[in-house]
Amino acid sequence: MLYRMLHRLGGCEARWSHSTIGKMEVSRDHVVHILRRAGFRQVANEAEKELPVALDFDEAMSWCAQHGVNESDVISQLGGSP
Repeated sequence: MLYRMLHRLGGCEARWSHSTIGKMEVSRDHVVHILRRAGFRQVANEAEKELPVALDFDEAMSWCAQHGVNESDVISQLGGSP
């Protein structure tokens, strides 16, 4: 669901990884952009410093959850409904 919402918000910088079937890769910059847009500026600043340049979508979601931001929080802040 979040992936579809990210696409509607100006294009998701995500792509399927060729190395592992079913894995989707996202850029750190895109994660930071979405977090800032959703109002999680402090978490976005941490992401900018801590996340690798490219990471698996599930890893990005796990990192966000560890920092107190879950998928429904982001969707809600961006005007969607979980």
